[in-house]
Amino acid sequence: MGYNSDTLPSVGEVPGREGCFIAAGFEGHGMPVIWLVMKGIAEMVGSGKAFEEVGIPRVYRTTRERLESAVDVLGPRKR
Repeated sequence: MGYNSDTLPSVGEVPGREGCFIAAGFEGHGMPVIWLVMKGIAEMVGSGKAFEEVGIPRVYRTTRERLESAVDVLGPRKR
């Protein structure tokens, strides 16, 4: 199961890679959300709409800062 270190999905155009989009890190619990996220991605790719126009929660937006962050809120888990 894939996850992002900040526990939020990473969605939208990949910074610095025009025309390359991502929708990842839903951690298994995102299945109810992914359908509308992918609808938004399809609108961005197919119609050229901006992230802000498609209704995806702004905290999911992929940014260079999120991709390069060293923060890992999940961290190593004790067993």
